[in-house]
Amino acid sequence: MLEKLIAKIVIVLTGLAVFTSCFEEFDYVPEMNHEDALFFINGQKNLYDTATGLMLFPVSGWGHFSANLSFNQLSELYVDGRKISNHEEFNFGAIGSESTFIVETTNNEGLTKTFNLKFTLLPVVKVTHRYAKIPDEPKIISTFCLICPGERQSVYRYAEIEVRGGSTKDHPKKSFGFTLVDENDLKKEVPLSLLGMPPASDWILNSGYIENFITKRIEFLDKYFNDL
Repeated sequence: MLEKLIAKIVIVLTGLAVFTSCFEEFDYVPEMNHEDALFFINGQKNLYDTATGLMLFPVSGWGHFSANLSFNQLSELYVDGRKISNHEEFNFGAIGSESTFIVETTNNEGLTKTFNLKFTLLPVVKVTHRYAKIPDEPKIISTFCLICPGERQSVYRYAEIEVRGGSTKDHPKKSFGFTLVDENDLKKEVPLSLLGMPPASDWILNSGYIENFITKRIEFLDKYFNDL
């Protein structure tokens, strides 16, 4: 019984079972300035990738969607060529997985950024760091942001992150292990609840690159734990 309980904690929470002691003496700390939020949808930030021009926002379901759009008063916002007033209730119409909206933001210095806004039913994660890529080890400091469908409160924390796995490290899509840390003490771990799971400081972003039927794991765990 105890062994099953331990297995449940390790697997379901996706937390690491051992303390990670490999740290880097950080010579750079990203600013915790929430610059990821070019504007807000219903008070929730949206995350974007400058390299691809993609902006993602999670929703709780497909269908008709309207939302309050807000932004810095010194900025301008356009959606599909239409100028948006600050705190305007904007009607996106019927949205689905293929829906795309052209979003343009202009700041007070005249700098304009253009993105393709898409919606998703999945949580969205963005990790920001200064390095060319996330290394195997040691862990590097980064900012970690998570937004979830239907939840106004986003998670925005410092995190130490590294590539994890054995032979899977050579795959194009990699898994990552990260530790949430205190913004005032980067070597102090901070337990936090993510996606409704119990608080933990160590987490895994599992790519599942070589597991084509990853849902079988979910079905197995659901049956296994219901039998406890």
